[in-house]
Amino acid sequence: MKAVILFFVFCYLLLFNSSNIVAQKANNLLNKNEIALLDILSADTTNTTSINLDGNVFNFGLITSEYTNIDLIKNKKRIWIQPLGTGRLYSIYKVAGQYQLTRIDSTIHSGASFYSYNFMIRDTIFQYGGEGFWNFRGTITYFSKETHQWELYPSNRVVKSYFDSKTGIISHINLQSANPRLYISNSIDFENFPSSINRHATDSIYMFDINTRNWTTLGKTDPISLKRFSNINSHVFHFGDSLIFESELEFYWLNFSKNITGRLKNNKNTELRAAWLKMYGNVKSQNYSPLQFNIGNDIYLILISEEQGFKFTKIKIEPSDFDNANISPVYLNNGGFLNLNMFKTKSNISILIIILLSCIIIYFSFKFLKNKSKLPKEVVSILNNNFYSSLTIIEKELIDVLYQHHLKGEAISTKIINKIIGVQQKDILTQNKSRSDYFIRINQKYKMSTQQTEPLIVKNRDKIDKRQYNYSLNNSYIQEIEKMLKD
Repeated sequence: MKAVILFFVFCYLLLFNSSNIVAQKANNLLNKNEIALLDILSADTTNTTSINLDGNVFNFGLITSEYTNIDLIKNKKRIWIQPLGTGRLYSIYKVAGQYQLTRIDSTIHSGASFYSYNFMIRDTIFQYGGEGFWNFRGTITYFSKETHQWELYPSNRVVKSYFDSKTGIISHINLQSANPRLYISNSIDFENFPSSINRHATDSIYMFDINTRNWTTLGKTDPISLKRFSNINSHVFHFGDSLIFESELEFYWLNFSKNITGRLKNNKNTELRAAWLKMYGNVKSQNYSPLQFNIGNDIYLILISEEQGFKFTKIKIEPSDFDNANISPVYLNNGGFLNLNMFKTKSNISILIIILLSCIIIYFSFKFLKNKSKLPKEVVSILNNNFYSSLTIIEKELIDVLYQHHLKGEAISTKIINKIIGVQQKDILTQNKSRSDYFIRINQKYKMSTQQTEPLIVKNRDKIDKRQYNYSLNNSYIQEIEKMLKD
């Protein structure tokens, strides 16, 4: 029995020592580029960022697939790396001047989260999207400190997407906000899987509220913004509510929450373009790797090449560098016909003023012509008297009864009308025809006598019995009818 116990103790110690050897070996295998990158990140102890790294350039001593990128997540003093396509998560610490990698997850799955997006909210690492096993992920997971596994973060719907250099999809989240929201510039899925593996992009901006766990479709991408997105060639730089991206060596800022986008100011655009071209424009070696990211307000441009090794420069960005004079919407808002953000530029404000002035001129012109076309009161009175004189006794009684019911706020029923015109004992067809004939004659006489265009008597379906019609006087002529009956 003692021999069995000693055997298991020996196996445990051997396994423990082996794991330490593996960890130490991984640490010793960190190359100079990885150490240089970690030195930059470790120097900052206040900001949060997430960087997508090429697994062929940065593998941190891990055995990874040639198709695997690695996400590096930094939160103040803490750093993690997460090989995409796996559930593995490593914590990086600097001990006695050396960086040590420690695996902190207990997951065994892999292959379902290539090109996903990892981000940190408060003290929790979240992961969204990705692809694998002939499927696109539209779910959000988070790394649990209790289970040491990736747990599902339930939401009201699934929005599928993934993030590689070819999709041109932008993602952004304000990490400092009390109400963080994830924004995605596109959704991708298979058109008709499994019969087809053609990929179809849905042109919409999506927002995920981390607190309520609800996805919302904000609207289609504005054509100007869509063109810029399709030419994105670099990492996206996140600055609070806004982000900065490069498209054809022009630098733009974008704010999803306010639905506005524009260029950086000319002087900052020139500075960034010059730094960009100096860093990447004259590289002789074909085997080089560019990397861009930001830490706080500092944008880092990094070049890794055979002849120059690890080289970087940084440019500071301030809110005053955003050009707010000429902006356009990011998406066409689903909430209404007009998007108010389109009127925030000077040119669009001028268009709005012209439209409002035109509407005012048209309104008063119409009002003037209408007043001009009105007949004098004396003429109207004569015409109404002529109309009343042309009516028969029954027609006058009908108008008088309609007016009395109008004073009570009621419409007159067909039974009362049938009684007035003397067809209450007739069949329904005769009643209908007689009523129609009387009202047609009255309306014709009114139009001919007064030169009015609208009928004097109108009919509407009964609210309770839709088969029946109720009759009433046209509200536009009540004052004239009232004076006519009194006279």
